[in-house]
Amino acid sequence: MNQWQIMMWEPSVSPHKMDLYLALKNSGQVSGITYVAQSDLSEARRTLGWELAGRGEMDCIIGPSDSEVRTLIEKASPETVHIFSGIRWVPSIVSALDAVLKAQRRFGLMSEPRAFEGISGLARLGQSWLSEGPVRRHADFVLGIGRHGPGWFRMAGYKRSTIYPFAYFLPDRAYAAGRPPSGNQRVRVTYLGRTVTEKGIRVFLDALAHVRSPISVTVAGTGRDAAAVEAYAAGHGDDFSYRGAIPMGDVPDLLLNTDILVQPSLTLDDGWGAVVSEALFAGAYVITSDRVGASICLDAPWRGAVIERVTPQKVAAAIDSAIETRQLEQDVASRRSAWASAHLTGAVGATFILDLFNRIYAGSPVEPVPFLEDRRIAPLV
Repeated sequence: MNQWQIMMWEPSVSPHKMDLYLALKNSGQVSGITYVAQSDLSEARRTLGWELAGRGEMDCIIGPSDSEVRTLIEKASPETVHIFSGIRWVPSIVSALDAVLKAQRRFGLMSEPRAFEGISGLARLGQSWLSEGPVRRHADFVLGIGRHGPGWFRMAGYKRSTIYPFAYFLPDRAYAAGRPPSGNQRVRVTYLGRTVTEKGIRVFLDALAHVRSPISVTVAGTGRDAAAVEAYAAGHGDDFSYRGAIPMGDVPDLLLNTDILVQPSLTLDDGWGAVVSEALFAGAYVITSDRVGASICLDAPWRGAVIERVTPQKVAAAIDSAIETRQLEQDVASRRSAWASAHLTGAVGATFILDLFNRIYAGSPVEPVPFLEDRRIAPLV
């Protein structure tokens, strides 16, 4: 069995990469894995409730200088595979990419798409075409995150044969106990995320007036439109709760007590949307816009609904439809939870990456199975 050496190059330390990192580290097929980040978890994300449980298990280097980056690459085995989460703007990634290209080392990308709406999106596409030629020619693989990730890299000229759909892979341990009995006569609908217009919070609030079914609503998160949420809560009594930003450790309890999660984002900036994965782990039904990267997980109607050209009326209709077609029954919720555990954990992402390495670098005839396809993932250890 091959013993791989891996270096992950990241803009910052992310709790959404930790389960993948640990699954690779503990796979039995990796002899060393280093996480190199330009910065630690930002204060802005800590304000949103993000946490770094499990950080102590990581071999992590924060904010290396240009010379330190080059030393890391020079001292690493030529067999090391470098995985870059990004191409530009981040000094350590820019330096490392340059050094890897010059030394002709093994590397690939793991990235969300760049937002490609409007004139600014066309400008980004043009910039990618003009500036990424060496990366396009020499990348061994591209792990395009979310519904729009692979399409972005195809548009930007990367070889189709190197592009694979990918995700943010998260731990499901906090959801293992399953959903508690509801005892609630109203369907529990939740919005969890930044309370800003582009993430759809105003669309969500406007949708509530059009919902026919009896529901109770929780909004958790903070942002520049928080005042609008507070004003709405003040006028709608006990069936609407605004909790503000909550710690990541409180998210599982919230989602295990949620029947429908709504994420009606209006922007392609949602390259994935980790809350969608977490809601599925919890067995909740999920409604998103087609802008959300993780909406790719909802193409089966029993898992959720994906709305094109979002309006409040469409969001309300999706909520009512989920209730009327009995998608919130316990057996369907359990099916969603089991599906998420089989497709969206770090073990799944790690298995794909290691199978890909064996295919590219060790000549294995076995094609890696994309994360959305059904397969039983054996323990990696």
